[in-house]
Amino acid sequence: QSFNSKIRSVSRTVYDLSTYPGTVSGDALKTRIMNYAVLEDDLYLNGNKVSDNYKNILRTQTNIKAIPATVNVRYAVTTTRAPIRNLPTGQGLFYYAADKEFDVLQETCLDPGEPVVILHQSANTYFYYVQSHNYSGWISRFNVGVTDKKTWQQFVKPKDFLVVTDAKYALKVGKNEVLYQQGARLPVVAEQPTFYTVEAPVRQPNGNLAKQRLNVPKISKAVHKGYLP
Repeated sequence: QSFNSKIRSVSRTVYDLSTYPGTVSGDALKTRIMNYAVLEDDLYLNGNKVSDNYKNILRTQTNIKAIPATVNVRYAVTTTRAPIRNLPTGQGLFYYAADKEFDVLQETCLDPGEPVVILHQSANTYFYYVQSHNYSGWISRFNVGVTDKKTWQQFVKPKDFLVVTDAKYALKVGKNEVLYQQGARLPVVAEQPTFYTVEAPVRQPNGNLAKQRLNVPKISKAVHKGYLP
């Protein structure tokens, strides 16, 4: 805990979300979002050089003019493995026409069940600008469920939880198989002699968060109750 606290104190990108403020400065947020350095390079889309017009469309989609002087944060939880993007688009941009692997807009990915704060929304409304515990960027609104702060806190600091200890763990949520990677957490709401009951986050059609209870067998070696020693 002391080591993690020290990291947060010296890093501008790592946060204790449980103490994240309810409002943030609009000007400071604009400065973060208006980091368009990647657009200064020659980029390629589907093998074709990206035009200045297309780059301006991406800048416009960041919707800077809509940011108020004081931003009221909203709360959400990822409901699937969710890419964090440098700009609000799902299309890949590349440094070389033949490149199909290194998408310069791809920053990182969040596991399902990751709490985030929503700070802004793209002009076309398809993307949220979010802050996770250690990263900020654009995330598809279809990959998160919006919720109230009390419910959100249950994912920020769950009382009991399972940790994925395998490289990856697939959980059947509704009709979908949701991928969790090593280190991801699943809040535990009940424990029986042979299984744990966990709550998996689900995005409802209206964009709000719901929780589905699922049973995870205790014999599974892919998960561990709490963190490893």
